[in-house]
Amino acid sequence: MNKSSGYIDLGKHKGRLSLIGNDALDLLDRLTTNRITDLTNTGMGMGAVLTTNKGRIIDLLSVHVEEKGLMVLTSGNATEKVSDWIDFYTIMEDVQTENVSDQTFHFRVISPSSEIEILPDTTAIEPFHGVYSEIAGVESLVISVQVGNLSCIDLIGSAVNGDFIQSKLDDYLGRISFEEYDRFRINAGEPAYGSELTEDFNPLEAGLLPYISFNKGCYIGQEVVARLNTYDKVQRKLVKFEWDSEDPELSGKAIEDEDRVVGVMTSSLHGLGMGFIRKAKAEEGNTMTCDGVKITVVDILAS
Repeated sequence: MNKSSGYIDLGKHKGRLSLIGNDALDLLDRLTTNRITDLTNTGMGMGAVLTTNKGRIIDLLSVHVEEKGLMVLTSGNATEKVSDWIDFYTIMEDVQTENVSDQTFHFRVISPSSEIEILPDTTAIEPFHGVYSEIAGVESLVISVQVGNLSCIDLIGSAVNGDFIQSKLDDYLGRISFEEYDRFRINAGEPAYGSELTEDFNPLEAGLLPYISFNKGCYIGQEVVARLNTYDKVQRKLVKFEWDSEDPELSGKAIEDEDRVVGVMTSSLHGLGMGFIRKAKAEEGNTMTCDGVKITVVDILAS
């Protein structure tokens, strides 16, 4: 059995909203940074940032077309906030939003192998797109996901089948703890809600440019985001750090260069971290300090 890859249960770490109604696509298009109206066929999907009227990040969403509506994946702790935001802007539109997180399972398989017989081949499926497939006889939405340079797949289906699917995954894969996944996430430069995805930051400085369309209709926060891009007004960049000691917890600590505060560490775990620093300092190899620890920039995560 193949144990080279692994899987994590994202059921409590991701939220799942069901949006149905004739205006669901159009409404989300007017609330998010990407061209959601391009999602014309079942199985298609894309990432999009939900922004405030000041162009700050509410959450990074993953939007997928189902036969009867949309499945919107949120960060787990942001689900209620995202749902309330959508409801607030649902006035005369034909849109019904339901939180189906407790009614669904959600597993992520890291670097799936062809030896895992119960999983379909998703190598030809673009990131965010998906197919409906039977996993060990259970109909599931199978979504292609890219985390850093690694290909992953998400499995979503009815919660009544969650334990069964998990037992089948256990036959082929090692189960990954959330701490292990968090280290994997940081190493891949993947932003997380409450750390990099907060209203303290805008999508451009957080490296979310791939999820922004500058050729679409108006959305909440568009004017600010467009101005930041057009006039190159982004002041900070998200970067990845490394340091020698694995012990210090540096999340939330100020980053300093020559005794001047130049940024903040937003995620850290065992000698790896992510944080926002002034654009002028965002160069690979640059060293600075965080809570007295010497840290080195090893990757620039925002273009």
